[in-house]
Amino acid sequence: MYEHEQRSLVSAVVQVAVGMGIAAGQGVAGYIGPWLGWRWPFVIVAVPAILCAGLMYATTEEPERGSTERAFQAGNLKSYEHPSNSETDGFLARTSRTESAQREYQAELNWEKIIGIASIKTNVYAIGQGLPGCLPWGMLLTFLNDYLAQEKGLAVASATSLVLGIGVGGALGVIGGGIVGQYLYNRSPRLMPVFIGSCTVLGTLPMWYLIKGAIRAHYGLAFGCSVLAGLLSSTVGPNVRAMIMNVNEPETRGVALALQTTLDDLGKGLGPAIVALMISGLGRQSAFFWATAGWIPCCILLMVCSKHLEEDESAMQMRLSRTMSVRR
Repeated sequence: MYEHEQRSLVSAVVQVAVGMGIAAGQGVAGYIGPWLGWRWPFVIVAVPAILCAGLMYATTEEPERGSTERAFQAGNLKSYEHPSNSETDGFLARTSRTESAQREYQAELNWEKIIGIASIKTNVYAIGQGLPGCLPWGMLLTFLNDYLAQEKGLAVASATSLVLGIGVGGALGVIGGGIVGQYLYNRSPRLMPVFIGSCTVLGTLPMWYLIKGAIRAHYGLAFGCSVLAGLLSSTVGPNVRAMIMNVNEPETRGVALALQTTLDDLGKGLGPAIVALMISGLGRQSAFFWATAGWIPCCILLMVCSKHLEEDESAMQMRLSRTMSVRR
């Protein structure tokens, strides 16, 4: 639906909307469930979903497949000066419709293209960076709150506030990261992975302070570090999805994004399990310190992406051009 100059920003909006929806659903379940019973939250959350689906069906049209690609746009008729009369206008309109129909992108997904996803270097590195990234997120989402209360001596409410600070920073990072990443991409595609890789590795510093620092004595500084850690580490999501969309053809993007989502979900399960094994061998503080270091290989893989992103995107546009040339 959106051109490559907008995809990171749109991806950020979608990611924030999903997060807000999850939070709202949990709130409905937590407040309404004990009052009306566990079945009613399912009914309540379904109502806005059905209304939004109906509104979208009634007010939007399916975009022409591939129409936002530069290769497709370059293949359309170019405008030129012509006499303004109804006969000429009608002829050009009929010609434009005919050419558009002939050039409509109709490529289909097949096993060869699915396997070919792994041959695109940006896919390999952008999707693969999610594996080491599962360690810090597994630690953060599963163990950090208890660690701050038990090991660092904070009250439960204070520990929870620090974790919530990471969440607030994360929301800001998704939005701000989408805006800045898209701006840098529009200047030079190489700058996007450099930006998110740099943010990711810098995110280790405030997180390490939360793990090893005197946060009870300097709680204000600790809260600032929690927001900063969330902000820096959350710039990756919308930009990685935009990168994947930009190097894959329309028919393979869904598969590539599904692989990225699957790997992230796998990491959500494996991350806590691996961190638990690290705790048994290293103790909690050392285990959390080294788990946070998982953002360092993420940075390295994203930096490698910067060498291949522009080349992979150009190659994808060339494949689109050849496909449409065959179908004309």
